[in-house]
Amino acid sequence: MKKKIPKKITLDVLEKSAIKYLEKYAASEYQLVSVLRRKIIKTSFFYKTNPEKDFELIDLITNKFKKIGLINDKKFSENKVETYAQKGYSRKKITFNLKSKGISNQNIEYGMENLKLYFNDAELASALIYAKKKKY
Repeated sequence: MKKKIPKKITLDVLEKSAIKYLEKYAASEYQLVSVLRRKIIKTSFFYKTNPEKDFELIDLITNKFKKIGLINDKKFSENKVETYAQKGYSRKKITFNLKSKGISNQNIEYGMENLKLYFNDAELASALIYAKKKKY
């Protein structure tokens, strides 16, 4: 089986790759940057080029996507907090998961504050959901 030859890195190629990724997954800015960095490193290893010059393209793409609303860490954290709370995750586990996705403390707190709109006591609600899941 032949290995797929990666396309050379250009702004257009990276942008299409980023759009394809965002169509498939809800992602934070940090996650998107990580995916694009891996793509650049993999491609530059194949073509034996220096990846540093292509990393600048990532900033251009993320700034453009932020401007048009494709990347919004505040909204992402709000949605993830709600999803995790519905799964019965504790506040601590939600915070840990969001930090691992590169979300800032400010955006995590924003998401936690919005959680109070759905639950009066989010910790109690999460504990009840968790207990229900663990019942035999």
